[in-house]
Amino acid sequence: VMLNSAAEKAELQRAPNVDFYSVAKVDTHVHLSAAMTAHHLLEFIKRKLTSSPGDVVAHVGGKPTTLADLFTAHGVTAESLTVDKLGVLADET
Repeated sequence: VMLNSAAEKAELQRAPNVDFYSVAKVDTHVHLSAAMTAHHLLEFIKRKLTSSPGDVVAHVGGKPTTLADLFTAHGVTAESLTVDKLGVLADET
């Protein structure tokens, strides 16, 4: 069912030199098999926090914030970080 067909047709008629075939195609085909799993992400974050805690990850109010500062501000350590705390697992929504 095309709910907006009349409105879309009227809009297309108002636009000069534009037709259906001139729109840009967007490719939304995504291969999630190549994406990082929650466990891989967790291990990456822990490794980064252990090996490079002084890396600047943000600028808050013009001040640089390091990775260690960010984790300290949230009360999280590399040892206490879990997949559940990351909150990256798929849910029912």
